[in-house]
Amino acid sequence: MAEPDPDEPRKLRIHQSLVRDNLLAGGERNLVVVAAGIGALPMATGRLQLLAAGLLFWIVALFVLRFLAKHDPRMSDAISRHFNYQAYYPALPSFVAINSKGRRHQR
Repeated sequence: MAEPDPDEPRKLRIHQSLVRDNLLAGGERNLVVVAAGIGALPMATGRLQLLAAGLLFWIVALFVLRFLAKHDPRMSDAISRHFNYQAYYPALPSFVAINSKGRRHQR
């Protein structure tokens, strides 16, 4: 057997299920399930008008979520991360930075 060339990078096979996005009906899984739940709430009353309204809401939401998933399949993660950022991060050294409990770090 020939020895592998140390200068050549290793080639590893990565299974597709590890890198594939978690989609349901073409949209992000969590958002599609939430939209289906919201659409099902008026359907629980049994009135024909509310049944049609809930079904219409879910179909429109599904088309919107498919459109968003085509552009970025993990858009909800990016948006939730965006809302977790602070508006301003002061330029302080780490030993005087305030931690999450409001106390100053001391060494």
